[in-house]
Amino acid sequence: MAPTKDAQKLRRVAEREGKAEDQYQFAYLFYTGGEGLKQDLVAAAAWFRKAAEQEHANAQFSFGRCCAEGEGVEQNHALAVAWWAGAYTRSLVSST
Repeated sequence: MAPTKDAQKLRRVAEREGKAEDQYQFAYLFYTGGEGLKQDLVAAAAWFRKAAEQEHANAQFSFGRCCAEGEGVEQNHALAVAWWAGAYTRSLVSST
């Protein structure tokens, strides 16, 4: 099954504009294999990290999970905890 037009559009936007939310959504499609994309944990982790580096809390949590489980990246529990701490901090800041 080929990627849907929505997935193709999201990829173009994520690459061109570099917005964290678009990168996170694209990563999630790779993580789940949604919208006709083949599941690719390496690509998912890379896109989660791009969004996480822009302080996107959900991406930080998701990239932390990738690190903890060794999904698409080498397993690293210390790095996972660091990303989860960032996600926690971001969620506290955004809720105030």
